[in-house]
Amino acid sequence: MEKPYFLIDFFPACVPAARAEAFVAAEEWLLTEDVPDFSRRVTRILLKLSCYFECEFVHDGKAVMPSGAVLLETVSTVVVRRHGTLEIGIAAEDTLITLDAGDLYLTVYHPSARAVRLLQQLAASEGLFWRQGNA
Repeated sequence: MEKPYFLIDFFPACVPAARAEAFVAAEEWLLTEDVPDFSRRVTRILLKLSCYFECEFVHDGKAVMPSGAVLLETVSTVVVRRHGTLEIGIAAEDTLITLDAGDLYLTVYHPSARAVRLLQQLAASEGLFWRQGNA
């Protein structure tokens, strides 16, 4: 899947290159100190999303049950242990969401207008930001 893509992120906009050192320090702190909270936020977003759309959850090529405990463990494996990729497919909306090892954002590829509206609300409800990729 290609453009357009969007991010659900801790940061409301792309950090300027001139602030790269501050960004790296903030991201490192978030990755070491705030990861359990981020994992719970992402899990809540995905669980709520699955109430509105038929979602297929795949971690490193293997299907994942969309129950809270299993999904939280999978998200934590990707973020905390920095292992693998979690892919969430919404076939009816032609939308793909990915969470890559060690990332503090979800990437949303080719979302439908309906998916955009819902994901914007879900991100905001968890204190995260919805923004266009590379913006």
